[in-house]
Amino acid sequence: MKLKLFSGFLLTILILNTSQTLAQRGKDGDYVVGGTNQIVNTYTSLTVDAAVGATSITVANNGMTGGVFGSALAPGDLILIIQMQGASINCETYTSTANPSGGAFGPYTVPLPYTFAYTWYDHIHEWGELNWFGYFNEPYNGYNNSGNYEQVEVQSVSGANIINLQCGLTKNYTASGHVQIVRIPRFNNLTVPAGTSITPNLWNGVSGGIVGIEVDADLTVNGAISADAAGFRGGQLDAVGNSGGTSNLAEVRFAGTHLPAEGSEKGEGIHGYHTELDAIYSRYGISAASNGGGGGGYQNTGGGGGSNIYNGALRYTGTGVPNPTYNVNWALDFCYPNNNSDPQSYSSLNGNVSPGGGVGGYALSQSDQNENTLGPRQAAWGGDARKSNGGRGGHPLTYDPARMFFGGGGGAGDQDSGQGGAGGKGGGIVFLTVYGNTTGSGTISANGENGQQTNPSNTAPSFTSPRKGNDGAGGG
Repeated sequence: MKLKLFSGFLLTILILNTSQTLAQRGKDGDYVVGGTNQIVNTYTSLTVDAAVGATSITVANNGMTGGVFGSALAPGDLILIIQMQGASINCETYTSTANPSGGAFGPYTVPLPYTFAYTWYDHIHEWGELNWFGYFNEPYNGYNNSGNYEQVEVQSVSGANIINLQCGLTKNYTASGHVQIVRIPRFNNLTVPAGTSITPNLWNGVSGGIVGIEVDADLTVNGAISADAAGFRGGQLDAVGNSGGTSNLAEVRFAGTHLPAEGSEKGEGIHGYHTELDAIYSRYGISAASNGGGGGGYQNTGGGGGSNIYNGALRYTGTGVPNPTYNVNWALDFCYPNNNSDPQSYSSLNGNVSPGGGVGGYALSQSDQNENTLGPRQAAWGGDARKSNGGRGGHPLTYDPARMFFGGGGGAGDQDSGQGGAGGKGGGIVFLTVYGNTTGSGTISANGENGQQTNPSNTAPSFTSPRKGNDGAGGG
């Protein structure tokens, strides 16, 4: 089969081929997809923590009808249990009046263990990371139960909220980490003709974003099975902004703050979204929270891109992969730290590649200078000196075959003229268990969504408003 498997950061596709014998395989018969955007799954959520060995789980609703299911969940049906979030990230709240960016006083957050007195901005790339060293230099793993998953056959249901399992759980699940239960159709043969498609419900913070299917015999895909832009949500626009200036050219914006004037919304990741980021005073700001992109910093910078898995040795700096077409420009910019040497050293962005999402664009400039000869953070640019305060790209996640993750959402761009772009949604998950052959010329994909462009409604300039597109675009 010709499978166009898109390999960007925002991709999670898993196809299992196995000879394991299950008594109820194929129970839903043959199925031919008859239209576009067909939803074959139903979803519910875990309401009580579940531990290794448990043979029952408590959910919001165990009926799980809909999709291709005309009857309620029953013995022999298959479910996927997966914890979407619940990771811990590197940050600490700081409430001193010695505010680094001159805005309203705290609380705001900085990376552990660097308070303002220890030049936290030199370590801004460490804010939001999942593996770090604590106060006593001990290693810390913040993944917790996020990404844990397993497929289990249903033994029975009880009342409206209990699902009894054929075998005990092999992993732990924390309900507050948004654990969803996906009912998996057990087809004999599945055919996706050209011009048809299977998609999931969009992730809404509780459930969705996953296409899960079991096929006992053969899977034929000439259309599409897609979880594109179905994963973690992008940062949303806010209407509040601050003005920058040229008096402090080295100024670095907030890593994490609770005030929209001090930064734009971060994208969603395995740590969480609005509720979880509000709890640590960090819905806004340029640093990335786990694999979600950072929000654009004032004034008018772009949001950072989301991320997913990286399995290599490069150090994360939050700047992504600079397009070599513009190496002459990157040579005039700097990366902190240099990801191939001493973490206290600077280097230019030219050739300095970072895993994870890409960094957001530069701050406002109001003078027409030559970017091939004049780098950012120069007073001649006017405005906010074209400072490099864009949202940092999402942190790369560590590959672990026992975990699955959505792609991170992009951070929102910063706006003060109503022309900013929201962050794009991350890729969802396509989870296929196929016991026979997989053939066809279609696509199976889980791409992320582009960030919204600046001036997304394409409003034309006018005499009273001659400039459009002044604000920051969203991260992808």
